Amino acid sequence: TCNYCLKTYSFKYELRTHILTHEGIRFPCKKCSASFSQKQSLNRHQLAHEGIKFPCNKCSASFSQKGYLKTHQLAVHESITKFTCNECLKTFSLEIHLKRHLLTHRRIRFSCDQCSKSYSEKGSLKKHQQEHEGISFPCDYRDCSKSYSNRGTLTAHQRMVHEHFKKHTCNQCLETFSRKSDLEKHKILTHEGNRFSCDKCSKSYSEKQSLKRHQLVHEGIRFPCDKCPKTYADKSALRRHVREHHESTRVVCHECSQSFS
Repeated sequence: TCNYCLKTYSFKYELRTHILTHEGIRFPCKKCSASFSQKQSLNRHQLAHEGIKFPCNKCSASFSQKGYLKTHQLAVHESITKFTCNECLKTFSLEIHLKRHLLTHRRIRFSCDQCSKSYSEKGSLKKHQQEHEGISFPCDYRDCSKSYSNRGTLTAHQRMVHEHFKKHTCNQCLETFSRKSDLEKHKILTHEGNRFSCDKCSKSYSEKQSLKRHQLVHEGIRFPCDKCPKTYADKSALRRHVREHHESTRVVCHECSQSFS
């Protein structure tokens, strides 16, 4: 609170500045009758007498400080002024935004000779030009008539629509997979350590016994079932067949001795 006039202020520096008006401490201008309570305000005022002006290049206004000029230009002129890019005719309200935008054109080096599009990479341009040349990549899956302008889009389509139906078969154990990557992983984990290869086909096995069992197929050796006409290439398959089809528990009728499975 001011002791002279009881005015109150939120900040101490505001009170001190105000008290100067009561104590007669002023900063008078030597060129006119104006006086100021702060020296900084006087210095700002004196710029007008010294002819230091900052003119606006868009109108006749001029200002004693550069900051005032910038404020004026932003408020009056910048909101309606458009800075236009000569390359693509885009407009910007601030010159700095235009300059930043121009950098994008400097990086572009590959232009299409059939339209206005341009690209920063040659591969992107080639991909785009295929559209003009009518080059298409048709889907080679049966009953699919889709075609695409570039190979990447075709590959994405095949993965999304067809790949989960496709079966990739392991040539060593005949296990099937929906994705080729899963098949490759299976081969590494399951068969990579195989050391016993068949000399009559591409199959290989981690154990010699498994190879011998497989080779019976090539030698035409069959193991017939003595209960039905079925034959098998190895004994284990025959045993499995007998167990599943012929060794089931039979129920005997005590009245007539007939048995049932």
